[in-house]
Amino acid sequence: MSETPQVQTTMTAADLPYPNGWFAVAYSDEVEPGAVISRRLCGQDIVIWRNAEGELRVQDAYCLHLGANIGVGGWVNGDAVVCPFHGWQYGADGYCVKIPYEKRPMRVQLKTWEVRDYEPMVLVWFDAQGRPPTWEMPKTDWEGYAVRHQDWTINSHPQEICENAADGAHFQFVHKFPNVADVQAREDGNTIWFDISMRPLSEDHDPADRAPNEPEPFDISGKADSNVTGVHGPGLVFNEVYAKQRHLRNELYVTPVDHDRVILRGVHALNYDDKTVDVEEKIEKTKGWAAFDAWEDDLPIWENKIYRPKPYATHPSEIAIVAFRKWYSRWYDEGEVDATAATAGRPAASSGLS
Repeated sequence: MSETPQVQTTMTAADLPYPNGWFAVAYSDEVEPGAVISRRLCGQDIVIWRNAEGELRVQDAYCLHLGANIGVGGWVNGDAVVCPFHGWQYGADGYCVKIPYEKRPMRVQLKTWEVRDYEPMVLVWFDAQGRPPTWEMPKTDWEGYAVRHQDWTINSHPQEICENAADGAHFQFVHKFPNVADVQAREDGNTIWFDISMRPLSEDHDPADRAPNEPEPFDISGKADSNVTGVHGPGLVFNEVYAKQRHLRNELYVTPVDHDRVILRGVHALNYDDKTVDVEEKIEKTKGWAAFDAWEDDLPIWENKIYRPKPYATHPSEIAIVAFRKWYSRWYDEGEVDATAATAGRPAASSGLS
């Protein structure tokens, strides 16, 4: 008697809820003193502005008068942002502080969002229930580093992007490493760490044994003294490598714009123990192969895949995916986690997963 095939549930990025947490909405240097810029976060339009003293403000985008978007043509006046339609002004706390053609302002208030200026990113707190922040993102010390960044907008979800750090098998097929990596996950509160080790090549491995259109495997030369990979919060994947007195630091911030669309803000940084090295010159050679090229390898996968709540995760390189999903479920409200924090779809006896 043949075994009845197991039915898998399928979902798209639009079916996944918004996670709660800190998200990068802009680069710090995009918002100069006096500047007003418009952004979208978790289906909501917001404005980001900076007063003359350099203090950041983030508020709902639409004026409470007749609904004009303050981020389109608005400006800063002292410590207030001005609507371009009728000149209504809103202060740092979102309250209307002036209506130029009235004797006194109305007692109305724009929603004001929690914001942190953690260079090179502007981080904004989102919570589906409007609750205040319960934790803080770590600050990164960039002194001595040359820094480059690049953005992509794709159809996906933050959980899908962050999950890549837990997926050891994809390194061989997407990034063309010559062998599969085993990944072990370690939770530490708001961070999950991944210990990655490359499996030895099998004796019958032949680099020439590839499909006609399959690219050559990536040439790994040398061994890193340290390699740290992790996910912090619902929208930051980071990796730091130290090898040959060279420090490589990569951060990929994933910001949900709408239910099925995200902006990826990738940061690549380089530093050397030898301070006579021109890091600005060297980073132009590393930013591609060490960061941006690798992320771009993933883009067509992320943008065209569906989400499997109960994946057939059977290989030891995939154990960390299950651990990651259970950890990531903390960023959703109660009642939303069942569809996302799923375990593997096959029995533990055959997969080694629990």
